[in-house]
Amino acid sequence: MHNSHGSISPDDEQFVTTCISYTRAAVEDDELTDSLDIASGNPYYDMQDGLALPDPTPDSHEQKWKTTGVWALYQTADWMFSSRQAPFLVTETNAGSIGFPWDNRPAFDGQWRQAAWALVGRGARMIEYWHWHTPHFGAETYWGGILPHSGQPGRVYAELARLGEEFDTAGALVAGIEPDADIAMVYSTPSKWLMQKYPPLATPDGGPDPAAYHCIFDPFYRGAFEAGRQVRIVHARQLHDPSGQRDGMTPEQAVNRHPVLIAPALYLVDDATRMAAGSCSRTSAPAASRRSPRGRRQTWPRRSPGPSWTPRTNCGASSASTPTEPLRARRGSSAPTCDRRAAPLQHLRLFQSLNEGSLPTGSRLPLSAIS
Repeated sequence: MHNSHGSISPDDEQFVTTCISYTRAAVEDDELTDSLDIASGNPYYDMQDGLALPDPTPDSHEQKWKTTGVWALYQTADWMFSSRQAPFLVTETNAGSIGFPWDNRPAFDGQWRQAAWALVGRGARMIEYWHWHTPHFGAETYWGGILPHSGQPGRVYAELARLGEEFDTAGALVAGIEPDADIAMVYSTPSKWLMQKYPPLATPDGGPDPAAYHCIFDPFYRGAFEAGRQVRIVHARQLHDPSGQRDGMTPEQAVNRHPVLIAPALYLVDDATRMAAGSCSRTSAPAASRRSPRGRRQTWPRRSPGPSWTPRTNCGASSASTPTEPLRARRGSSAPTCDRRAAPLQHLRLFQSLNEGSLPTGSRLPLSAIS
């Protein structure tokens, strides 16, 4: 990691931000944050066994307003960094237990600090907890705060006070750092919205799967994470903005910054972005892209203008060395469903292959900071 200058400095007395819930349906975070000084969000996550390694999270689990699994916590942090490609603020996260009266699982000792340092390591400049004092009534009566219902400092308070002392000691050394990345993944909110309305995948009962976009995107991230690789999420508009409102990168800049660029589920894209991506490929950036429907206006027909690695399925990765298909058709129907059990293993094989030759040489990165 290396120091990076965000949009605000520690000396600024005022700045504009808002707390973003990144999984809300109408949020397009890269555009929303254009008018902010710094991005902010609320990465809630399952504690206790939800942070266990090896990760026991079922691959069929859909990540929603709170995540399950260490890799998903990191993905949320990388998503928040991606909004402006700059450090961010955590304006809400787990204090005590989060959830309902029947589902209270406060963290094990040490987990608050592990999660906080993981967020800092991925670019967080502040960690703010919700609530300060657990409410005595209302919808969040059992949403635990730093202080319990009694108002007396306890285990949560002691843990976070210790964390605050560590932050004071680290000081400017960790303020506004930019996380390293071995792999860049292109995120497309327009593609996600399209797949929510017209998903290319079905649920096990044969209905449309509105989570199809993340059913494709998430296994790539998890595969990289479990192979010990760090990921930078880049919005398609940050590579090339067809509206001209944002300065994009030249192919040479993109290749230099993101030697391995993966574009899972990039389903809806304008011609100019397609041409920019093709230029990146010709400039020797190994690329991974998804199929797109042919003959539709402002979509990306599958082309291979240069060196590329092309997954063959709508969920998961396959190549000459990993020919298995993680798509399954329901009996009596040709509609594909996402077999999340197969996809992460397949992506793990892919990134292990990249580790052995296609990525820059060097020592393997640790699996995660939470272990």
